[in-house]
Formats: sequence, C-alpha cells, structure tokens
Amino acid sequence: MSFVFVVDTNKKPLDPVHPGEARYLLKAGKAAILKRYPFTIILKKALEHPSVQPLHVKLDPGSRTTGIALLDDTTGKVLFAAELTHRGQVEHIIPRAKGGSNRVRNLALACESCNQEKGTQDIAVFLAKKPDVLKRILATAKAPLKDAAAVNSTRWRLFGCLKELGLPVECGSGGRTKFNRITRNLPKTHWLDACCVGKSTPEMVQTQEMRPLLITATGHARRQMCVSTKYGFPKQHKPRHQTFLGYRTGDVVKAITPKITVIGRIAIRHRPSFRIGKHDIHPKYMHRVHRADGYTYA
Repeated sequence: MSFVFVVDTNKKPLDPVHPGEARYLLKAGKAAILKRYPFTIILKKALEHPSVQPLHVKLDPGSRTTGIALLDDTTGKVLFAAELTHRGQVEHIIPRAKGGSNRVRNLALACESCNQEKGTQDIAVFLAKKPDVLKRILATAKAPLKDAAAVNSTRWRLFGCLKELGLPVECGSGGRTKFNRITRNLPKTHWLDACCVGKSTPEMVQTQEMRPLLITATGHARRQMCVSTKYGFPKQHKPRHQTFLGYRTGDVVKAITPKITVIGRIAIRHRPSFRIGKHDIHPKYMHRVHRADGYTYA
C-alpha cells in the first residue's frame, strides 16, 4: 500500500506515514486532509525540529506512460508509486491519406486537440501562420525510433526542470534500468522500472502490497460546443463559463444531504443544483475535497 504524504502547518514536507497512522491523526483531530490525490494530510501544529530522512523520487519516462516511484534507499521500501498516462499523440507530418509513411522521420508528437485539428492537412498548410514551429518540426523529424522520439522530447526537459530545483539529480540508461529489474526478479511494469532507475537502486526492493496510483492526463477543458451521448449525438449545450459559485466541472466533492451521502466529480450548471452521477444536489450540501487539475485518478 502507498504511504500517506504529510506536511506541517507551513506546508513543508515531512516523512510519509503509514495509512494507519494517518487515520489516527485525522480521527484525533491532529491533522486535516490537504489533498486527496495523492493523499496528503496537513498537521494542525508546527513541529519545532522535525527530522526528515532522504528519499529518492524516481521517474521512468515512456512514450505513452511514465512510471513514478518514491523509494527509501536505506531499506529498499517503496513508499509511493504511480503511472502517468500522457495526452500526447504521435502525428504523421505527411498524412497517411496523402501517401505519408510510418517511418520515424514522418512522425512528431502532438497533443490530442492539435492532432484532430490538423486531420489530413499537410503540415505546411496547417502551420502556415506559424513558420517558426514548422521549421523546428521539420528540422527535428529525424529521430532514430518512434518511441525514442517521444522519450527524448520529454526526458531532457524533465531533467532541466529538476535541476532548477537545486536538488541532486541522478540519471540512468534504459539498459541499467532493465539490468536492475531483472537481477532483482521484478516483473515488467512502468512503476517498477521507475524503482530500478540509476545506480542508487538498492539490492532488495520491497514492493509488497503496493498498488500504484493510476493517473491519466485529460486536460483542463475540451473544446466542445455541446455534451454528447456515448453514441456521439448532441445531448445538451455546454456552458461557456466553466466555474459557478466557486465550483468547477471536474471538482471532486462530498455531498451530505438529508437523504444521501455521495462522493464524486461534479458537472456544474448555472442554476442552484449540480450533477453528481445521477443525482442533482444543491451546492450548499457540498464540500470540495479535490480541485479539478486536468487528471483522473484510479
């Protein structure tokens, strides 16, 4: 099982704790829930001299999914694990409908909305108003492998962002990751690959009862003029404003009414009742437990 993240009253990180200890702190009124995904609690009293042990955050970037793991190198215990599924898609520079191939030099990364908007247009037509972007794409369309094109476009950007934090950053090759995983008799998964990144991987990796958090990037909003049914037919008009009474579509709320208690994501309406699943509930019965952040969790 994943450990629970803890921060003090000043939101400085402390050592993660076992879920049982987190439940005790919440029931005793010594802590409150700060964030549901990943589950994080905040202490109500400040600690004068907290002791925090060094932990390794390990990332294994992939073309479609990135593995994430928080590891204690002294004990080899995995404290948290997750798998993040990306939104990016592989786009054909010259569309298949116009004779384009699946060769690597004809592939580029694109978000879902741009991929759909381009359709079967030629790249020069689609980016006619963005000559700088067109020049950059055509210049970098020579990656050695399809998946490597996706990984290379993200890993060095990720490395640069981590270096800016001022913390020590360790890199490892894919061969090193595979060697570490095989020698430790671990199955092939994205989050276990993340545990095995780099030289610092301990000889024994404890993964018992670990269930990774599955994260999918969905974006903050969709450019749809209406909400459709599962068959694609328009069902209702989509409001232009995404927030109402302080709530936003996609927020996770807990609603306690005289009849029911329900937790789920809401769809806002510009009237005093929001939709949670099959229920219409007034906002006065709601309490937000997680803001919409462009991701879904499972």
